[in-house]
Amino acid sequence: MSFAKLLTKYKRPFRVKAIADEIGVRRETIWHWVNGKLPQDIKTIELLANFFKLNKQESEEFITAAFPDEKYKKKDLEDVLLSKDFQAGLDELSNSNPPYKIWLTPINWKSLPFANALYNQARKRYPLGNTVHLQPPAGFSEDINEYFPELGKQFGWNNIQNSHQFEIKLKEKVQESTPLFLLISRLERCSPNLESALGKIIRSTMDEIGSSKLHLILWGSKKLAQLKSEPLDEHSLLSMCEDFESKPELGIEDVEAISYFQKNLDLETEDANEILRICGGHPELLLESIKLKKNNPNLSWEEHSKILLDTSNLWQLFSSVIKSSGDRDKLSKWLKHNQKHKMSTGILYNNTLLCRLYWNNVFKIEEGMLGWRCEIIREVGKQVVNSYSN
Repeated sequence: MSFAKLLTKYKRPFRVKAIADEIGVRRETIWHWVNGKLPQDIKTIELLANFFKLNKQESEEFITAAFPDEKYKKKDLEDVLLSKDFQAGLDELSNSNPPYKIWLTPINWKSLPFANALYNQARKRYPLGNTVHLQPPAGFSEDINEYFPELGKQFGWNNIQNSHQFEIKLKEKVQESTPLFLLISRLERCSPNLESALGKIIRSTMDEIGSSKLHLILWGSKKLAQLKSEPLDEHSLLSMCEDFESKPELGIEDVEAISYFQKNLDLETEDANEILRICGGHPELLLESIKLKKNNPNLSWEEHSKILLDTSNLWQLFSSVIKSSGDRDKLSKWLKHNQKHKMSTGILYNNTLLCRLYWNNVFKIEEGMLGWRCEIIREVGKQVVNSYSN
C-alpha cells in the first residue's frame, strides 16, 4: 500500500493540526503527503509512526512506503530476488546428511538472474571466501585437462594446468573451509568425461576429508533431470544426490523487486499481488505485465489481462510440445476441464506430453499437484489447440 493510502488510513482519528504540531511540520505538508508527495526526513516519519501507535510490522511498512528507495538501498536485484526461499533452501541443505541437493527449474535462465541470486544468499550465510559458483565449460574434447585451467580460475586459482593440480587445490580449500558451499550450474552443458572426472575428484575429496565439509547444490533444468534418470557412471556428481527438488517460485516481494530494479517502477503491494495472480509467476509474462502497468497505469486489471493475452508470445509453449493428434486431443481435454495432475519424479524426465509441458513452465506445483500457472497461459493453450482444428 502506498504511503498516501497508509497515512490516510492512520490519520482518520486525528485532526491534521494535531498531527502537524506533534511532528513539527506544517498542515500543508500533511496534505501534500496525503495527495501523493513523499517525505524527505525519515526521523519525522518515525515520530509519526510513534504518534499513531503503530506496531513494529505496521511501522516498518509505513516507513518503507514513505522511503521506497531505502528498501533497496545499496542492493541490486540479485541481493533480494527469492531471498526468503533461498535462505529456507540453504537451511534445509545445512541440515541434510550428506548436504548435497539437486535443484531443478523450468524457468528460462536468461529471463532473471536466479542462480546468481542464490549464490548471493549463500555468500551472506557462509564465511568470506567459502563460496564458489562453478559453471563447467561446454565442450566435447577427449582431453579433460583442457578444462581444468578454466575451472581453477572460477575458484580463483590461476596456475592450474591439469586435473591432478585441481584436485590438490580443492582438497586444501575444503580442508580449510568450515564448510565450503559449492553451487554448480550448467553441468548438463559439459562433456560426460568432464562431469565424471569432476565427480571423481569431489567424491575423493569428500571420502578423505568428510562429507559435511562440502555443501553442494547442482542446479539445472530438463537435461539435468534426464541425465540423472539415465544409468550413471559410478563417479558421477549426479549419483551423489538422491532427490530432485523443484525451485523456485516467485512471490509478491519478488514482483516488487523485479519491478523496481528492471522496470524502474515502484509497485504498490496490491498491484504486485494482482500482477502475480495474472501471470502465475511466469517470468517472461511477468516482465511484460510490469511493463504494461508502467506504460498504462490506469488500465483495469481485466483490460490489462486482455492486452497481455493478445500481445504475449507464449504460443510456442504449446505448439512446440504437440507431437501428434493424440497429444492435441489430450491437451484439449486438460485445458477444457482445467485438469490438474499429480506431481511425480517421472514427469521430470519421461518425455511425455506432461513432461514437455512442465519444462515449458506452464504448470505450477501446489500441494503436490500440477495446475496451470494462470488463465492467460491456459487461454493461449486453447488458442493453439483451436488453430490446429481450423
